[in-house]
Amino acid sequence: MNTAPFFSIVLPTYNRAAFIAKAISSVLDQSFDDFELIIIDDGSTDNTKHVVDSFADTRIRYIYQENQERSVARNNGIKQAKGNYICFLDSDDYYLNNHLMILYENIKQHNFPIALFHTYQTYVKNEQEQDYTIVDNYFNDKFSESDCRLINNVWLFSPAVQTVAVHKDVFVTIKFDSFPIPFECYDFLGRVAFQFNVFKINERTVIMQMHDGNSTAYDFKFLERSEIAFNYILSNPIYANIKNHFSVRAKMYSIYIGLADYYSRNNNKLLSIKNILKGFGYSIKIKNWRMVFGIIRNVILR
Repeated sequence: MNTAPFFSIVLPTYNRAAFIAKAISSVLDQSFDDFELIIIDDGSTDNTKHVVDSFADTRIRYIYQENQERSVARNNGIKQAKGNYICFLDSDDYYLNNHLMILYENIKQHNFPIALFHTYQTYVKNEQEQDYTIVDNYFNDKFSESDCRLINNVWLFSPAVQTVAVHKDVFVTIKFDSFPIPFECYDFLGRVAFQFNVFKINERTVIMQMHDGNSTAYDFKFLERSEIAFNYILSNPIYANIKNHFSVRAKMYSIYIGLADYYSRNNNKLLSIKNILKGFGYSIKIKNWRMVFGIIRNVILR
């Protein structure tokens, strides 16, 4: 009798034939081997299927769907998953070979709870590691445990979905929302953290490759989508108690000041001023005064 694997890894992909072989290999090379890999091809038009077919491993399942974006692809993978805990990987990223073992050991240590576990990621661009700061241990007894988990897992530092292992029972009520792309993971992690415990593992076990094709490349479109997505996320009643928390205000401030900077450099004075005022409605950071002064100068002189 076949037994369910401990982990199901859901890997959505779209026209990533040049990257996906490394992602697949990183899963197959795991020191913990009780898993299945579910590849959801979201309507690729390149030779992705040919690359997948080159791996002769019975733990791999390939499923093709018409292009519907990665949230639908992830939800489809979740629906197909047989594992007790579900993990995720994007086709242009990869696991270090101890990723699943570290997750398993920590899950076992905590007696296999219905919860979310995560490690941390390393960003790599042009083969160089990118530094970033992790700030996710905030606690304030004025807030509930759920509110503090929201602050830590969405607003101060949102763990990459590629680093998580989520108990299958979580997905009875929670799925990925397709609207706030490319921030659907923030939305998903917030809804999980509000209801379930989050266990942090201080190990970097996932490599995230930064390249021109990333959907989260930092530019004007990123900022524009950020404003829409985070306002949508904040409309969820689970954030009612923390809307004025400094972490939320800082995030929204940075988005609006970034937009104001873009518009000031592109001679759109009205939109620049509007976004400065929106930013000031959330926060005024003295340490950013030079940037704000530069924006105001562009508005006046251009």
